[in-house]
Amino acid sequence: MNRLPYVSITDHETLLAEKGWLNSEMGGTRIGDWLKEFREKFEQCRSDAVATGMRKEFAMTATGKFNDGLDKVFFTLRYRYDPRQESLSLITIQTKLGLTAWTYFLNGRKEPPMPTQAYEKLREKEGPLRNQIVLSRVQREHERQNDPFLDPHLDMNHPSFQQTNDLHKDEEFREHPPNDLTSFLSRPSRRR
Repeated sequence: MNRLPYVSITDHETLLAEKGWLNSEMGGTRIGDWLKEFREKFEQCRSDAVATGMRKEFAMTATGKFNDGLDKVFFTLRYRYDPRQESLSLITIQTKLGLTAWTYFLNGRKEPPMPTQAYEKLREKEGPLRNQIVLSRVQREHERQNDPFLDPHLDMNHPSFQQTNDLHKDEEFREHPPNDLTSFLSRPSRRR
């Protein structure tokens, strides 16, 4: 059984750094929080495994942004701690881009792929449809930014406008919804 020399949490942190899992495309500003959560989950898993004498597993999730932030890849890294051998192993890496998913079965014997390699594998699986998916998403975002009739904050006839816009709220008559011309005309006159 050929096992990798990565058995401690420090070894795995080094492996992740070497393979690019701690680079900026993986959410560089949150890496410190991610590593802290990784250590906490490892300690919990290790204490559970030692208490029961059985192997225990835990999972870490991560999100990578690629293609100038247009593509989000969701990663789930599954680890197993064996209390008899006092070793931590990376079991699987599950990746997902849109509706396309791919799982790497490592079982502590193979090194993990780099995030960019995993992204390229997912893009390859999606094929030429990926460009159409990204283009349609960019077009929807562009239309939403430039068409006031699709924006509930600007369109007074949009159903969401009543809930989100409180600029014209009438403090004196709270029972009437804002921007409702019918209720405005039917409310009592202020003159006596």
